Order: sequence, then C-alpha cells, then structure tokens
Amino acid sequence: MLTESRKEQLKNLGDYLFKKMFPNEDENEREKLSDWKELLRDIEYLLNIAPKSYRPVSKEDKQKNYYLAKCDQCGWFGSSSLLMGGGAMYDSGDYFDCYCPVCGNSEF
Repeated sequence: MLTESRKEQLKNLGDYLFKKMFPNEDENEREKLSDWKELLRDIEYLLNIAPKSYRPVSKEDKQKNYYLAKCDQCGWFGSSSLLMGGGAMYDSGDYFDCYCPVCGNSEF
C-alpha cells in the first residue's frame, strides 16, 4: 500500500530525477517535464487503487449499489466505485460514461 511517507518518497524521487534529466529547463524540456510529472501522478493513483482493485465488491459497496466491473480492454476488475466518470450530467437525469481506472476504456 502507498503510505503517506512512501508518497513523499515518490515525490522526492520525481524531483531528483527531473533535476538530473532537465538541469537547464529550456522550453522543450519543460514540455517533457510536464509529461513526466503527469506520469508520476498516474503511477501514484494506480498504486493507491491497487489494493482495492482486485477484490470482490464489499457488502458496503453492494449497499451503495456498486457492482463488480470488468474492463474488456485491459482486464482490470474491481468495485464499480473505482470507475472514473459516471457523474450526473447537469440536471438532465443522464450520466456521463464510466471509464476504467487503468486504461480509460469506456466499454464494459
């Protein structure tokens, strides 16, 4: 599991790598730097959901009407509470599509 101290270590590792990889930070390097920072945020997110991802839907989840979801694209499965998106579209009664938390696929 990714504890707060490990999250801090991950951030420090990222800072260290960026300083080594991009010592002068010109315009092109800033763009690369942004991509790498986004990658590290994605890694942190995936590490945070990993302990929850591959287990059956809990009783608490079932009481909240969550279900076992499986992504046809990457094979991820877990509680639908972990899906991204799915929020209400204004006050129309419709909902946005849900997306796999690993690959972003919306086909389940």
